[in-house]
Amino acid sequence: VDCSGAPTPGDAYCIFRQWLDQSCTFCAGGGAGPDATSVIAPSLALRVVREGDEIVVVLRANGAGTMDALGLELEYPQGLALIGVESPGKDVYAALQTRTVAPGRLRIGAYADAGHAPSVNGDLVAVRFRANAAVMHGTVKAGKFVDGLAGAPDLAISLDGSAVMPAATQVVLHQNSPNPFNPRTSIRFELPDAMR
Repeated sequence: VDCSGAPTPGDAYCIFRQWLDQSCTFCAGGGAGPDATSVIAPSLALRVVREGDEIVVVLRANGAGTMDALGLELEYPQGLALIGVESPGKDVYAALQTRTVAPGRLRIGAYADAGHAPSVNGDLVAVRFRANAAVMHGTVKAGKFVDGLAGAPDLAISLDGSAVMPAATQVVLHQNSPNPFNPRTSIRFELPDAMR
């Protein structure tokens, strides 16, 4: 909870936890979760993957432990059409919400179920866009990090020269999209090397 007067996903998480088991108090009681002064911001990185006419921007964290809530803003070229935001695995977040705050600017917020917080080592969110060849260039920027990402520096990555295949270090199976579906759905996966 950032306690600055500006609401964040951590505030929603704290309200949920207080209702569930009275395990969270707001600023007067020390804030939600660990003392903010003792938390070190995770190291963040962006990667871009091209899949046909789609571009996937993935936010990855390299740190230790887990985070209960996160929030950020993502700026992207206005020629890209937002398809959706995906979590790194099934049922990782109790809530994952997005809001377009301006053309080419998206706000993303999430919080986890108690005891199921995502690891700070790995992919946190993937943002999927549809593009045509004319707009598969430009820069994507991430910033205004709050809650578990607070203190991380702003990031930027060029869409030019983005990986054609996912740069995975393990086998990853993503949630199908759309879900529910009728009559078609796509199931995305990542492999570290060519394999059956």
